[in-house]
Amino acid sequence: MEYTAMKQEKFTNQLVTFLSGSPTGFHAVENVAERLTTAGFSLLSDRDSIRTDKPFFLNTGGAVIAVRPGTAHPADAGFRIAAAHTDSPGLRLKISGAHEATGGIWAPVEVYGGPILSTWLDRELVFAGRAVVYDEGRPTNAYTIRPFRSERAVAVIPNLAIHLNRDINKGFEYNAQDHMQARLALSADTSLTAEMRIRQHVADCLGVSVEAVGTIEAYLVDPAPAVLLEDGNSLVSGRIDNLAGCFSCLDGFLEAAVSGPTQVLCLFDNEEIGSRTGSGADSPMLDSVLRRLTISDDAEAWYRAVAASFIVSNDGAHALHDLYAGKYDSSYAPVLGGGPVLKVNSQYRYATTIMSMERTLQAARAVDISLQTLAGRSDLRTGSTIGPISWTRTGISTVDVGVPMLAMHSIREICDVRDVGALSGLVCSLLESE
Repeated sequence: MEYTAMKQEKFTNQLVTFLSGSPTGFHAVENVAERLTTAGFSLLSDRDSIRTDKPFFLNTGGAVIAVRPGTAHPADAGFRIAAAHTDSPGLRLKISGAHEATGGIWAPVEVYGGPILSTWLDRELVFAGRAVVYDEGRPTNAYTIRPFRSERAVAVIPNLAIHLNRDINKGFEYNAQDHMQARLALSADTSLTAEMRIRQHVADCLGVSVEAVGTIEAYLVDPAPAVLLEDGNSLVSGRIDNLAGCFSCLDGFLEAAVSGPTQVLCLFDNEEIGSRTGSGADSPMLDSVLRRLTISDDAEAWYRAVAASFIVSNDGAHALHDLYAGKYDSSYAPVLGGGPVLKVNSQYRYATTIMSMERTLQAARAVDISLQTLAGRSDLRTGSTIGPISWTRTGISTVDVGVPMLAMHSIREICDVRDVGALSGLVCSLLESE
């Protein structure tokens, strides 16, 4: 699939819709599942037998794996895997800590990942997350887990006025326990406790009785949609890290033509907190599905498949911020609109090797896509991502790529939609490669 100007408008509209409609990773997975179902993929449960003849996908709630069988057995042609992560940094509501005080109803939060805390303050926020919903109001133990989102803003985390904190513009460290509590503005019955008012609000979002609601996992989210600026290319949105990666993987996967290798889309959860969960990259999730797809009478089938396989790990990359140019190595500083980014690191904080880089460059040349290269300053420790973890767990050759962005881990981030589209084309080219 070649990413052309003719495809840009449709792609951009779909990207904006995806970002705006995915306030949490759980919503993103639901949206991905809908696209896969429309494309003819069948949903399997964890206990179903893996199919090797038709497209299918598994949905764990926060993560999803989709498989399109190739024309050859994995032992002969291997796997082509596009991987990203669905979660983003944020603030998780500590519902049982909600309480009434003299100045209103307040709810503490727990920090998820590494958000820029100050960006969550002084803006309207909604609740979004997932909840257990019991069938028929709990006559049995049967339940489903459903995503929810407030229709209107319900909270704000207010700063202290500058008159009472004169040094705030000289640098102020926000304490997550003391300063990041949200002031709630719920319309539920004022005779209820603060916690019950939250539960009633979630029940209303789900359209069920409060008695039907079990455990709740809620986050404070900016309700503003993704917005294109006047140039038509600059995109401002929450959760670009890493929903832009998820979307470019999904789009490239759905556009890819069937080839010899088995094509896999793997969107992990919990990268922002280290990936060490049952649906994170440091779990058996991907490895177990690949092994099940490789089962045959050939005792060496798995090892042959690994040797023939390739993973493209897709996560956000730091674009050059001109006002802080000293934080970058000027020779390896990607820019917005310059194309997808190859990420390299001598300590293998990224999984890119000389072999996987060359393979990726060849795939980019095949569809006329220009790439940029990111390497951090030698005196600064860089971040990492799912690439090294997936490489270690499976032994499959991996490259780390990403869309360049500004304000990573802010409540609103900035990227260029042309880079996301080109990244989709690169993913597609790698998936189609023999």
